[in-house]
Amino acid sequence: MGRLVEAHQRAAAYYAGQLSRLTGGPALHYLRSRGIPQSLARSRPWRLGYAPPVRTGLTGYLRRLGFADDELIEAGLTVVTRTGRPVDAFRDRLLFPIRGPDGRVRAFVGRDLSGQARVPRYRNTATTPIYTKSGYLYGSAEVLSLFGRPLGGHRGSLAGVILVEGPADAVALSRLPPGPDGRFAAVSTCGTAVTAGQIARLAATVPPGTPVIVCFDPDAAGARAADRAYDLLRTWDGPVDAIVLPPGVDPAALIARSGPRAAARALRDARTSLLAARVARRVSGRRLDEIEGRLGALRAAGALLRHAVPRDAPQLALIARDLAVRLGFDGVTVFEGIYPAAGDGHEPTSVNA
Repeated sequence: MGRLVEAHQRAAAYYAGQLSRLTGGPALHYLRSRGIPQSLARSRPWRLGYAPPVRTGLTGYLRRLGFADDELIEAGLTVVTRTGRPVDAFRDRLLFPIRGPDGRVRAFVGRDLSGQARVPRYRNTATTPIYTKSGYLYGSAEVLSLFGRPLGGHRGSLAGVILVEGPADAVALSRLPPGPDGRFAAVSTCGTAVTAGQIARLAATVPPGTPVIVCFDPDAAGARAADRAYDLLRTWDGPVDAIVLPPGVDPAALIARSGPRAAARALRDARTSLLAARVARRVSGRRLDEIEGRLGALRAAGALLRHAVPRDAPQLALIARDLAVRLGFDGVTVFEGIYPAAGDGHEPTSVNA
């Protein structure tokens, strides 16, 4: 497996060199649109790369270094066409290297720059002997590097880790200024549903008690991802919060539009507990001007609160009080909606407003 890792190291250097030679074009335009300065993209620990729109640029380069086609195919750096010809797996993409705990590159996430409708926007390295997508978080090795566990010297305290969907979000969030508790770092699921393996990797990356802040897209898919994250973080040894941004806004776009300091304020103001965010999502979109809609919202929110983890117990009273105000119910009705067995064994069908 050492040869596969070495091939990725060489590939990362090749792609980084391609990016450093650009003076314009879609790759640099994309970086600007995501609030990522060229200097940040090209510097450690990120060292992003660019795959030019040629068929065998990387493959030919690695062949000249002595790598065989079979090795490159096994590494996921080269794929075979229908005619049996080896070609580069990544072409015309901005590349985010995925590193292991030792800081060495194991895989890539490539963001399409062609704009062609039939081309997937993101492409991950396929499963290989050195990489499984469900077991890695983009940015976890960079967190180790930046905060001194164990790749480098200590550079400040870690205020929390923000869990995002896209790798560009993770890079852009590294620009946030430090707050009273230190700096925030970010890691990305690379567009996949968060997994138990990724949470285990995160736990091995940060000190015990580090807050996790989930910041997924404010849509149905993001809500499902947040629900899954809550279940996987049930035993997390620290606060589990959420940042809820307006529709169409993600962290990188916020930083690009507002700058790091204003974005930091907006993210701080949008922060709440993950449990409260899940309850708010269950209520939103329902017809709260109708009694059936309000009862449906209470039943949905009650199911979440009833199964809250012990860590969130101190928040339950405040969330229930806010729920009563929003739905126009009295406290007894909300309590029975959360804990129906405490009443007559049935969920409320009528209310006292």
